[in-house]
Amino acid sequence: MSNILHLNNLSNGFHADTARSQNLVGKKLLSMRKVLELKQSDVADRLHAMGVDVSPQIISKWERGDVLPNVYQFLAVCSVLRLNPAVFTGEIPPVSESDDADLNADGKQRVREFRNYLVSTGKYQPRPHIKRIAVFISRYRASAGNGFDLANGDDFEKIMFPEDRIPSGTDFGIHIDGDSMEPVYHDGQIIWVKQTAFLNPGEIGLFVLDGKGYVKRYELQAPDAASLDEFTDSDGNLLKQPVLVSYNDAYAPIIVRPEMAFRICGKVLN
Repeated sequence: MSNILHLNNLSNGFHADTARSQNLVGKKLLSMRKVLELKQSDVADRLHAMGVDVSPQIISKWERGDVLPNVYQFLAVCSVLRLNPAVFTGEIPPVSESDDADLNADGKQRVREFRNYLVSTGKYQPRPHIKRIAVFISRYRASAGNGFDLANGDDFEKIMFPEDRIPSGTDFGIHIDGDSMEPVYHDGQIIWVKQTAFLNPGEIGLFVLDGKGYVKRYELQAPDAASLDEFTDSDGNLLKQPVLVSYNDAYAPIIVRPEMAFRICGKVLN
């Protein structure tokens, strides 16, 4: 069941505890950033120009609801994301680039004329209609967490995305947590996953190891001396030992030992 807060359903008005428990601020910031097609680093750069020095990781924490911006940071990020602060209490709809509802008839006509002029130059064409589809996004995060089960609907929420952003074969998405897969995958980024229990060496996968979720490159190696017996089958054949490798050299490879609970959950498609 989705835990998205629908402002239109707040018959008794804004309630701080309800908004906080359902991460109203973070979800609204994330949603508008996606609409404007901005990366967290883009938002951080624009905030810096406004005198607010925060990292993309802090913006990720705002969106997750781990921490909240102070009042000055909040006003600045609302400006960057073109949000009127009143939208958080349900008093007005979100501001969008195409919103000219506050203009009188003459103003609206001038907007239409200018829009037509831009199109006529050939440099600015109307954005084509992009079909949007619903994708299940895990409430857990990888590379840290308590694991997850795709069969459990309560562990996922359905979110709409432009169809051209979703790779073919996607079963669900999950957010990256941390920098172990930099510079390819970034903290807060959604990765798209195809469910599978098998991977080839060199493929990027989603794994659960001793109850924690990880996104790593899957590799196989000859087992170390301490694990030879466990990786030798009944016919005497020596099997390969899984290794989970990070792109970031600051993180050592994780060798999957026999006593560990290990599961391949899927293949990362992006």
